[in-house]
Amino acid sequence: LAKRFGMDVVIAIDASNSMLARDVKPSRLERAKLELSSLIDRLKGDRVGIVVFAGDAFVQCPLTNDYAAAKLFL
Repeated sequence: LAKRFGMDVVIAIDASNSMLARDVKPSRLERAKLELSSLIDRLKGDRVGIVVFAGDAFVQCPLTNDYAAAKLFL
């Protein structure tokens, strides 16, 4: 049994219509995606998962250490 180091990081993203507002450029949703992509780039040895919600919530990306796959789900 191998020991694993790192954390499990689950990111919740609001995908409701309010995220389409352009008070933040290019939009709240696009800015959130850019920031999350940057966060994923800085992870090392951690697992990341993405949950999206707008009324109901669902798992967009289950916990993974495949950062390229997680970014595709963004």
